Amino acid sequence: MSFGAFGGRADVMALFDPRSPSALPHAGTFNNNVLTMNVGAVGLERVFTPEKAQALHALGDEVRDRVNELTLTAGVGDGAPSEKGLRGLRVLGCGSILVFHFTRSKVKDIASPADWKADEDPRLLDLFHLEMLNEGFYLARRGYVTLSLPLLEEDGRQELERFVDAVKGFLVKFQDVIG
Repeated sequence: MSFGAFGGRADVMALFDPRSPSALPHAGTFNNNVLTMNVGAVGLERVFTPEKAQALHALGDEVRDRVNELTLTAGVGDGAPSEKGLRGLRVLGCGSILVFHFTRSKVKDIASPADWKADEDPRLLDLFHLEMLNEGFYLARRGYVTLSLPLLEEDGRQELERFVDAVKGFLVKFQDVIG
């Protein structure tokens, strides 16, 4: 299979650092590899069928809703206006893509990155990342998670329950730091 990567001088790579508010986006590396393209086409025809895509999309919606509800039930910053201006966990995304943010904005009020970036504390994402690693879950340091097809199976659903429980545990453990 093909593989791609990029790198360079520290000053150039710093332009792509997602922790910087002025970071340049980078979609990854892509190769014009005929074998890779054919494998991808077969995967879409036989593995990632429209039915599986719809089920995975619905699962992402379910997980986002459940984790966003956890903020309310764990008593950690529901995003409502308050004297303290409590910050809470918000999960955004679409389909199988989830992106975790710690912001004061309500989910329904977030239409663009400007709506959450102004008050997000990246240290909370770092802490969340490390705590989830400690619980056995890898997610990108910037709070990015992609759900995969095995999560549709019974064993996968059990792991997803464990993940949601780990997020709830994080919210309870660090509620004073988050809010």
